[in-house]
Amino acid sequence: DALSRRSSGSVAYLRGRYLPLMVEMRKLRVGLGMDDQGALLTTLYVRPVLVERILVAQSQDPLICTLRLEVENGHRTNCSAERQKLSGSLQPLSIPEWKWEHITMDFVFKLPRTVNKHDGVWVIVDRLTKSAHFLLVRANYTLNKLAKIFIHEIVRLHGVPVSIVSDRDPQFTSRFCT
Repeated sequence: DALSRRSSGSVAYLRGRYLPLMVEMRKLRVGLGMDDQGALLTTLYVRPVLVERILVAQSQDPLICTLRLEVENGHRTNCSAERQKLSGSLQPLSIPEWKWEHITMDFVFKLPRTVNKHDGVWVIVDRLTKSAHFLLVRANYTLNKLAKIFIHEIVRLHGVPVSIVSDRDPQFTSRFCT
């Protein structure tokens, strides 16, 4: 049965018993084989074919080719062609084990001013529980002022976090954490 650890014996056994599954696996380009111990090995190769298909389709589309030439030659000024490099590979975040050890933070500015002239919100979220603090701030607060608010509102209640994830520039993050 499917949950048994008993060896099926060979790939031929799979072909005979699970032919429809084998056909689907072949469509997905999953390779099956035997090692010297006789155990089944599976390998799944994932290739970014969607991007390749889009690029091929765009290069063959006459309308897109015409528009691209017009933009490149400066005849069409209401749109532009830009290429941006990725800043780096995205890394998966580890799953937090305890609340308020791993947090994320971001700022939202250009909001209507409050009576106390606050024009932004500092959002600090615990990654495990998704509970959040919304702290009123001003756009002209110094780094020292933000650090004092952080200590008073976050560290006082939850302790010092192990990690902070922020999309702010590296200078802000490094200066804030030191």
